[in-house]
Amino acid sequence: WCPLVANLVVGLSVNGVLMGEILFSALAIYTISCTGFCLTLLWHTGIGERDFGLVPMDDMKKLIPTLDGLIGFEQCAIRFDFTARHITIVTPGNVGGTSFMSKSAVRIPLIHTDKGYMISARIDGNPASLQLNLLANNTTLSTKKLLQSLHPQDVNEYVGSNALSRFLRLKQIEMGGLVFADPIVAEGTELGTEPANFMGIDLLMRFHATLDFSGQALYLEPDTDFKPEAALLRTLGFEVLISAEGKMYVRVVLRSSSAKEAHMEVGDEILIVNGMAVNQTPLKDIESEFEKPMGTEITIVLKHKSDAMPRTVKLTMRKLL
Repeated sequence: WCPLVANLVVGLSVNGVLMGEILFSALAIYTISCTGFCLTLLWHTGIGERDFGLVPMDDMKKLIPTLDGLIGFEQCAIRFDFTARHITIVTPGNVGGTSFMSKSAVRIPLIHTDKGYMISARIDGNPASLQLNLLANNTTLSTKKLLQSLHPQDVNEYVGSNALSRFLRLKQIEMGGLVFADPIVAEGTELGTEPANFMGIDLLMRFHATLDFSGQALYLEPDTDFKPEAALLRTLGFEVLISAEGKMYVRVVLRSSSAKEAHMEVGDEILIVNGMAVNQTPLKDIESEFEKPMGTEITIVLKHKSDAMPRTVKLTMRKLL
């Protein structure tokens, strides 16, 4: 299998969802849609490596939401550098033991199922299967049997009619000889007849992660440029929804948070964020204000449905747990 034999337009598809068109030619790969990572095609058989221009990207999730095998890449390996925001595609795969793979990389077997690619793990000593999911910011546990066996060190939960999850600080997650101490995971709900547990990018982002589909393995190599503060989960304590008219409302509020202390409630309409009127500002600019560093103070003008006049609250970005 080689995508470079002839010109071919294919869809980068995961679980049947078209994520972007890539034009393969004998000379280069061009990103047609705005996927936003720098792509490198690497032949570890000696031809060499080629780099392609960076495309601005808001979030890695827009490239690959869930990994159920990339159509057209089943015989490749894909390496993610989360810090540098760079993807390397290696063809053919089976990179274990090659010069491409560092000796410090830990090999974790990938188990291919009809659900996707699974990893065997132990969560606070309990055996568990985690499905790889790059759409999930947080590792999420949904199977009732596993959740009932856990004794979290700390809990924070959303309040509100649409609150579907809470956050748990556990003791550790073990996989492939790696130990993640004091991880924070989301507790999901059992949707459908076969609920799944998901491994999110919160664990992967600490490494150079190589998904070797043909080798049926995930390789994790410590990222020396990774900053531990990047893994700290921070929050103002609420989530929003956008109405069809473009208005912004509070959807849920965390029970232990700056938003709760400021008496924000589900259904409050957010009018102004740090001086920017919601109805006059691009949504991405408003959202960026909700993602500031730890300790940042955010000023919000909001209106409760039963109040005659808006009020101003000051929130501080804090640790989730």
